[in-house]
Amino acid sequence: MKKFINLLLCIAIGAGLAALFYNVYNSETIRDYLTERAEASLPSEFGDEKPFSDYYYNKLNDKQKKAYICIFNDVKNHPEKIQIPSITFDDMKKVFQYLKYDNPDIICLSDKCYLITESVRTYFSADYLLDKDVCEKYTADMISASKQLADEAKKKTDSVYDRELYIHDYIVNRCTYGSCELDSTAYGCLINSQAVCTGYAYSAMLALNFAGIETVVIPGKATSDKKTELHLWNMVKLDGEEYFLDVTWDDPDFDKSVSPSHLYFNVTESYISKTHSDFDALSVHCTGTKYNYFVYNSLLFDKYDYTVTDKIINRCISDVNAGNYSSEFMFTNDCFNDAVTALFGTGSDDDNADIRKIIYYVSASCENKITSNKISYTIDDSTDSIRIIFE
Repeated sequence: MKKFINLLLCIAIGAGLAALFYNVYNSETIRDYLTERAEASLPSEFGDEKPFSDYYYNKLNDKQKKAYICIFNDVKNHPEKIQIPSITFDDMKKVFQYLKYDNPDIICLSDKCYLITESVRTYFSADYLLDKDVCEKYTADMISASKQLADEAKKKTDSVYDRELYIHDYIVNRCTYGSCELDSTAYGCLINSQAVCTGYAYSAMLALNFAGIETVVIPGKATSDKKTELHLWNMVKLDGEEYFLDVTWDDPDFDKSVSPSHLYFNVTESYISKTHSDFDALSVHCTGTKYNYFVYNSLLFDKYDYTVTDKIINRCISDVNAGNYSSEFMFTNDCFNDAVTALFGTGSDDDNADIRKIIYYVSASCENKITSNKISYTIDDSTDSIRIIFE
């Protein structure tokens, strides 16, 4: 009799567990079904307006792409929340960041986003920096300034290199590094003339693309004076080859009377990796050299002799006559120290340094006069470069 009761008890427990698993299974199945129904009406294609770039969009998986589409199609209307597919918060942060990288014309989003779950629906939410009407006006002004800059570059030349150089130098000459309203946008750079690195990079992205040069932004980190910070720069494609471009690092912000630097104008991955990092996850590999500033202008030297001195003199004269009172030169690593010694001496034989010869000929030959006793120079052993600055 006791065995029979135990058997009945076991059967009852088994039936209870079976019912429990069945109910759990059913609840998950029902939830999945309801979630699928709730997401059935979500858009799977962009509307009439398309992203400015699809570079980062194409790096997402299918579900992330659908979330990107949902946000892109509605975010300019400034809704409190936007329904998206059911994804993790980490996935949503990635989608949000990639959306901003692709679309420098979306300027009103802060850097914060939120994931909201209500029953079987998932929503994206973000903070807006400006009211919708103000945002639309600011965006229109920014796009107009970007197109105007691109048009000016296109009118001056058909060369993609020269267009890029014109836009690069314009941004450097116009913008000062610093904080202001919308300093992380092209509006801060092109309209307010003040921005942080993201503002520089987005300005370049907008204007260069309008000028017919394929350009995207590249996020990572940069190290200067032993301090590493988050950073944003660009990648450009010229004649099928890719280059890195860092407009921010080419800004001699300490003195706007000094012409723009070009140490980070169309450089390779191996070159920029000396100071920039954490962009390898994007599988970005720039190897082009043809349109590097120093290669293109024959200002990269693999030896130092009297012929190089003459080339430096001629370049300095050309720059000063063009109104650019500084000149940059780069050397291969194995001859850099020899060049520095020959140009500036060692302290004991400065009277024989080539810089005196350079000052004499530039002063005697330039239409735009310089003050021969006022000259400065920088020696950058991280890039094996020398910059001579006249007044």
